[in-house]
Amino acid sequence: MDKLAIFDFDGTLFTKDTLPYISKVWKAQTANTFRYYLIYLQIAPALILYKLKLISRRTMKVWAVSKFHKIFTNMSEEEIHKLFYGVYLLIKPDFNPQIIKEIKAAQSQGYHTVLLSGCYTELLKIIAHYLKIDTVLGMDLPIKDGKFDSTVPIPFIDGNAKQKLLEKTFGKENINWQISRSYADSINDLPVLMPVGQPIVVNPEPQLLKFARANHWQIIMEE
Repeated sequence: MDKLAIFDFDGTLFTKDTLPYISKVWKAQTANTFRYYLIYLQIAPALILYKLKLISRRTMKVWAVSKFHKIFTNMSEEEIHKLFYGVYLLIKPDFNPQIIKEIKAAQSQGYHTVLLSGCYTELLKIIAHYLKIDTVLGMDLPIKDGKFDSTVPIPFIDGNAKQKLLEKTFGKENINWQISRSYADSINDLPVLMPVGQPIVVNPEPQLLKFARANHWQIIMEE
């Protein structure tokens, strides 16, 4: 292992945000309409403020994700896996074909591929299995005695947290960062774009697009 190809998920490999799809599958599998709408009502203010451009995407996601964890209350590991496999089947058609090609190209060129995201690790592992991605780094759900443990805080994974995950996982490895690649869509992912020699932005939000152009980074736009 001497070079990494690091891929973000939401907005990069997957062209949308995953939370609405997780909630849709959860509702279909559990038929718990009351909890579904209760959690939606808790998340709705953040979505409204974001659409009105009164809060940033990051602030919206921190708020939404912190409320969304409640959806897993009383779920077993088996139920959580079943949920995320259903989500995978639902979202797979919206994977970015250009990024699928980039993953396959990196694999053929000897890169150690990494799926790095603030999304749930259990879902990322399912995706990585089918795409043959080597390493998964994401947001772990706490499990105790085979069930989701709602008493354990789940830290939000932003760009800085992603960089720390990379350091923890690969800090002792002999990585050539100059020839490594990183793919992301958000300005918040600069901490995982800056350390590599080949930063690549994918359908970037306006701030990141401006930054990428100023620094002559590669830009992949949806066809």
